[in-house]
Amino acid sequence: MSNKPSVLVVEDEFILAMTLEAHLNDLDFEVQLAPTAEAGMAALDSLGKDYTCLITDIRLGPGATGWDLARWARKRNALMPIIYMSGDSILDWNHWGVSNSQMLAKPFSLNQLTTALLHLTDKARFELPISR
Repeated sequence: MSNKPSVLVVEDEFILAMTLEAHLNDLDFEVQLAPTAEAGMAALDSLGKDYTCLITDIRLGPGATGWDLARWARKRNALMPIIYMSGDSILDWNHWGVSNSQMLAKPFSLNQLTTALLHLTDKARFELPISR
């Protein structure tokens, strides 16, 4: 098992998921991808896995949403940082978003993602370079 901090990325757009995975790997994170909220919930429930952060889209096709997934995550880890991504649900964050979270409006830059990670995670433990 890796000593790297791990991030669960839940995104149904394949190209964006691959871009995020590559960027997070460059920042020395171990990344697990899930295409649906239900797959994300299963990953959060997997034994022996403690994620440093959850990054999730809001609209993930039929079924549960990113809002649902974040609440599920918080039942398992009350302090887990959560980064939401959305092209159309920004105004809903104040109502549906959990504490210790940030919203990134799509399209966003990889620097914005890095900044959100720095803000939400233990800065002393993770010295993440701002790149790209």
